[in-house]
Amino acid sequence: MAKDYDAAIVASQEALALWRALNAESVDVAVGLNSLARAEHLAGDHAAAERDYGEALRIARKINYRDGVATYTGNLAELALDREQWPEAERLAREALALAEKLGRAELVGWDCQQIAVALLRQGRPAEALPFARRAVEIMAKLRYSGLDKARQVLAECEAVVSVGGAGSPLAPLASTMLPPTLS
Repeated sequence: MAKDYDAAIVASQEALALWRALNAESVDVAVGLNSLARAEHLAGDHAAAERDYGEALRIARKINYRDGVATYTGNLAELALDREQWPEAERLAREALALAEKLGRAELVGWDCQQIAVALLRQGRPAEALPFARRAVEIMAKLRYSGLDKARQVLAECEAVVSVGGAGSPLAPLASTMLPPTLS
């Protein structure tokens, strides 16, 4: 897959302009903003991604687009992880998880569980992270989800840190280097 984020950003902006001309606050605009934010996020423009994920979330809430609210909240959690804002990532991922569970969206539940596990690990709370990591792997394996390998990495890190005595163990800092800080 080509990683031409600049072209993706331009194309998303053009599509977004057309959708906004039809209806400034619609599902299409929310989806378009989310797509634009994803391209910005992958391009490393975190400020623009946060702005556009946030606007997509605002519109989704206003028009009661519940799938969008769950997805965009999870996307903001992922962005917070990439920015190493661990408490904010945990808060957003927990919010996204509750929404995904209400909707019955297993793939989102698995993804949100993984994000919570990473946020907890990075805060030195591996025992709390472990059940979320296990749940993420279980769901992603059942769905044959493309992110399964990363979920397994998170689980392995949780198990390694917990088995050496948790966050207070002298080996805990070594275990936390097993997983890259970015899971996108």
